[in-house]
Amino acid sequence: MKNRESIGRMLGCLHRQAQRYFHREFSKLDLGSGTHVFLILLHHHDGVTQQELTAKLHFDKAHTTRAIQKLMKLGYVKKEKDPDDLRAFRIHLTEKAQDIVPQVKKVLRSWSDILSKDFSPEEKRTAMELLQKMTSNAVDYMDDRE
Repeated sequence: MKNRESIGRMLGCLHRQAQRYFHREFSKLDLGSGTHVFLILLHHHDGVTQQELTAKLHFDKAHTTRAIQKLMKLGYVKKEKDPDDLRAFRIHLTEKAQDIVPQVKKVLRSWSDILSKDFSPEEKRTAMELLQKMTSNAVDYMDDRE
């Protein structure tokens, strides 16, 4: 049988393994594997709107809404009306979320360490550059189609 490896297949495998890892680690914090990215972005950009979250993370609006609702239910975020645009809401981390952000970052660093085990500094740099290019290509392609 011919080798059928492809970049897409390898990325898919990495994604599935990451989901398994994050599910195990983040379930200890009552987080789903997909909500941690919102916490990290809000940690760096507290008070952004839901629309800005959607754009920065390249998710659809429905996914962002579900994630924010879940995080609100868990007490990790709160919504406030935007005083400049009464149709928009600003999303803020709660103190409870601020307390777990270091744990979330530790899980993310650990996963990166697992992925890059035995990589030289140059290999890490090259891998990151290639992944950033692939991400940019994917986002550009999808944005052009919508």
